[in-house]
Order: sequence, then C-alpha cells, then structure tokens
Amino acid sequence: MFGLIVTERLQLKPIVQSDAAHIAELLADDRETIQMTEDLPDPCTPEAAKDWVRLRRKPGENVFAIQLNETGDFIGCVGIKQDGAVVHLGYWIGRAYWNNGYATEAAWAVVRNARSLGVTEVHSCVFVENKASARVLEKLGFQNVGQIERDIPQRGGARMISQFHFYR
Repeated sequence: MFGLIVTERLQLKPIVQSDAAHIAELLADDRETIQMTEDLPDPCTPEAAKDWVRLRRKPGENVFAIQLNETGDFIGCVGIKQDGAVVHLGYWIGRAYWNNGYATEAAWAVVRNARSLGVTEVHSCVFVENKASARVLEKLGFQNVGQIERDIPQRGGARMISQFHFYR
C-alpha cells in the first residue's frame, strides 16, 4: 500500500526483518515503553523482535521503521492496519527520542498518505494512563470517543483503553 514516506525530519521505510535488531536494541532496557503498547514483546529479545516484525509484514499491515533523516538512527515504528473497513493507527518511539514531536510527525505522515489513498476513517487506542500518546492523537485531530475495558493478557489482563477516531 505504501512505499517510502519522507517528512521534514523523518524517513518512514516499510519495516523489514533486519529492523528487528534495531527494535531489540532500542527496547532492551525500556519495559515502560513496551508496557504502553498492546503487542510489543516483553521482554523484547532479538528473537521476539523478529517474530514481531514477521507479524507486521502480513497482508493488511503497513508498518514503517522510523528513522531520522539527519543521522539514519532508528527511533521507533508507526503503522496502520486494515481490519475490514476499519483502519487502525499505532506507533511507538524509543525513550531516548521522546518529547521531540517525532510520534506526531510520523503518525500524521501515515494518516495523510492513507487519506490520499481514499481512507476516510482511522481509529487508534491508547491505555488511559498514556497521556502523551493521547496528546499526539489530539494534535492530529483525532476525537476521543470514550473508554472501554479490554482484556490484554500480555499486559496483565483487563486494561482501560481510550478510543480515538479520525474522520475526514
């Protein structure tokens, strides 16, 4: 669905198996970032990262490695997943790169490209305690449409999730 996406500061490249090493390295000592996502492996070993990348390369998944234009540093991932008529946005940034606007820039680039291909509605969910991720979605024009409880066994069971929708 997508190829390379370039923004002012970032390159978003479709994820490949060799990115697993970067993912494992970036998340090796960062359990907090992992725990703010529904599906990153915990612990994020090189083998677990390879499995995660393999799953992100399935049909309907459009996941990108986020790299800094200036240095080529791998800083996280962003992507959309087609689930029937619904498109879901997800992203994570390694702790060393937080508070620089990278998540907002990367997520907007993916949403903008999806819209250019005719997508009119995008959904995203965040754990209610993940205020920074909720702010990213609000900056992009997503509307918080409420909270639900979801069973996420890999994150300890029942968790409260804020649901966000983007229409245009």
